[in-house]
Amino acid sequence: MSIVVKPMETEAEIQGKAHVHWRCWHETYKGKVSERYLDHFTEEESLKLAHRFLDKHLIALDGDRVAGFLCYGDRGEAAPNVGEIFALYVLPEYHGKGVGQLLMAAGLEALSGYPTFCLWTL
Repeated sequence: MSIVVKPMETEAEIQGKAHVHWRCWHETYKGKVSERYLDHFTEEESLKLAHRFLDKHLIALDGDRVAGFLCYGDRGEAAPNVGEIFALYVLPEYHGKGVGQLLMAAGLEALSGYPTFCLWTL
């Protein structure tokens, strides 16, 4: 396994990111969030969401397969000059293989221009 972390760029990468987002929500949050919400969070909805937010996404590629992603950016008016990692998801079959660590390191590097950054977890 050779993981490459890079910005999300191509349509195939966007689709891969959407799949990771959808699958991780359904596998990780089942029983933790409303079943009704999960029923409405389809892979198609995840793809629409991925197309709405194209910048500031890093993906972890295993060959041409998206194994995980990280989304980062500015906290905005609520916390000026604070960077945030908004999302970090890795497919279960890549857990324990350092993919999350690679994404986190790349995300922190992308936020290195901020004097402060934060991460919220669910």
